[in-house]
Amino acid sequence: MEWLRILQFYCDALNLEREKAEFQAKIAGAKIR
Repeated sequence: MEWLRILQFYCDALNLEREKAEFQAKIAGAKIR
């Protein structure tokens, strides 16, 4: 079951990166206005 935990960790990391990118995009959009 160790691979399942590794997979979960990987998915969490990907989601975190995506949220960070969306957050930065929102800030960039706010600065443009």
